[in-house]
Amino acid sequence: MAPNEQVFPYPTFARITMGKDIATSHYNRLVLTGRYQSRRGIYLQTSYTFGKSLDDSSSWSIPVGQPTAISDPRHLRADYGPSNFDLRRRAVFTYVMDLPVGPGHRLLAWSNGVNRTVFGGWQISGITTVQTGAPFTAYNGSTDFSGFNQTADRPDAIGSGALRQDNRNPGAAFDTTFFSKTPPTGRVGTAGRDQFYGPGLVNFDFAAAKNFALHTERLRLQFRADLFNLFNHTNFSNPTSNQSSANFGKITATVGSAVATTVGTTAGLVGGGPRVVQLSMRLIF
Repeated sequence: MAPNEQVFPYPTFARITMGKDIATSHYNRLVLTGRYQSRRGIYLQTSYTFGKSLDDSSSWSIPVGQPTAISDPRHLRADYGPSNFDLRRRAVFTYVMDLPVGPGHRLLAWSNGVNRTVFGGWQISGITTVQTGAPFTAYNGSTDFSGFNQTADRPDAIGSGALRQDNRNPGAAFDTTFFSKTPPTGRVGTAGRDQFYGPGLVNFDFAAAKNFALHTERLRLQFRADLFNLFNHTNFSNPTSNQSSANFGKITATVGSAVATTVGTTAGLVGGGPRVVQLSMRLIF
């Protein structure tokens, strides 16, 4: 596609780079937090966030040619939509508990060397995270259809109603016929930026620790086992949103894998990779 003469009236000129300090963004959220702490070594905290972030500015950090980059710098309103990092709902539950066994507790409370070594000083903790998915943009990376030097133009949304999605089906995560086969020539397509959302994330991190007293209360030896993604739950990445790819509409990666770190794929999603077990020993003083 030749340069769009509506925007570039002198296509024989070289590119001129221009920057402006201008952007529009809005963020609204509701945060609910609950906390409980007892004298028996139990600490619980839970938080829930319901929010929405809209802008036309988070795209500026994305290089030209990427699906979430600005399509037309002269018409920012066409790119106003969910932020690249927009996560609508997120819940986090944190806990730390001293197990009620061993000396000083009701269960197995005998104060002798064997009991203290085997049953005393155990502690468990963990963080559970549940959140909705990150947004993605449908685009075509085969050529510059609009003439805006993008090579990541968005197609028209030709389907009626909302896009049909099934993020639990990696082979057909969304209805690809909802979009025109190619973007329109000479203009930006009607499929908005970051209008569709990929799979959410569920992750359980767990830890168990055993404290050994070393002759004084100020000196302790701790053995700790951390299990990240305790249940080895598979967290899918966003589906392939490039029309020029044979995998358009399919999910081909998981969050945390080496191929799931590109822009627009796992934006805002943290953790969620395969189960990882970490064993450690530390001296606390």
